[in-house]
Amino acid sequence: MSLGHRRFLAIVVGVVLAGIPVAALNIWLYGVVERQAREELDSSVRRHMAVVEANVAKTVSTLKQLAAMQVDSCNAQDIAALREATFRTTPVKEVSIVSADGWTLCTDMGNRTLQREIISSEPLSPNSKIRLEVVRLDGHPERWVRLRNPAASGDKSIAALLPATLFIPRVSTDGRTLSFHVQMLTRTGVPIAQTDAMPETKSGPDLLRLTISSNRIGLKAVASGVPSRLASSYRDLRLLGILVSAILMILVISLVLLQSERKHNDPVATLERALKAGEFIPYFEPIVDITTGKLRGAEVLIRWRKPDGTIVSPASFIPLAESSGL
Repeated sequence: MSLGHRRFLAIVVGVVLAGIPVAALNIWLYGVVERQAREELDSSVRRHMAVVEANVAKTVSTLKQLAAMQVDSCNAQDIAALREATFRTTPVKEVSIVSADGWTLCTDMGNRTLQREIISSEPLSPNSKIRLEVVRLDGHPERWVRLRNPAASGDKSIAALLPATLFIPRVSTDGRTLSFHVQMLTRTGVPIAQTDAMPETKSGPDLLRLTISSNRIGLKAVASGVPSRLASSYRDLRLLGILVSAILMILVISLVLLQSERKHNDPVATLERALKAGEFIPYFEPIVDITTGKLRGAEVLIRWRKPDGTIVSPASFIPLAESSGL
């Protein structure tokens, strides 16, 4: 086998041997990225859920204050109280008086109002008198969330209207563009709102999915994202993986090449290969009786003829053959 072929074979063997630790390293790095991505996704969604819970709690507190004030009609005094509550409660866009069947009687803006189409209605939490409703304004496709609390009279309710976009994150917790997809649902699975869908968050083997349910209100968030976009250290870990993989590959290939060269340059191994190849040739030197001129015998001298035709003298290999046991 020529030197070039031996080196090529050594490189192939080195690549195969280096592939095992390189693959193990990349699997480990992907596991680190996936764990970090899952933790960051879970943390981001839980933080936003906490914000939603706080806004809902603030709205519920306002509704209970109005009920304690016995606001339950559409007279000027009660409408003024509704208007003040709307201004005072930041997330609320409208406060209204609603009949027992869900019909809007009046709002903080007066008696003239668009009716609400009720898509779903369920308790805000188990055993709660407050209803969480998903509604649409008459003639508009956008969804809103309405919280409805029974008024003091019992046959009416005081309701607060919140925009559905309030229930989904618009930016990440560090202020950057959102890197995952979130859909907010009621406890029974009715969609409220969702972030703009990114193509890579719809499907794929690397897609992370998790569901976070609120312990205080009847909402749950379904989030999905790709680890490479979620993990903040993904780029650093990827560069580390490439660097370490390259170093391992070079190191293993170098060791295999060095070992191959050492074996090729080993004189004992060279002698063994020459013996197997039949490169040692006997030379017969006759012994003649000078007095009679007759042939008395012959002395056998061995010579090493290499494939390129060069002859190696015995003094170059006999001592090595004797010392090595060949």
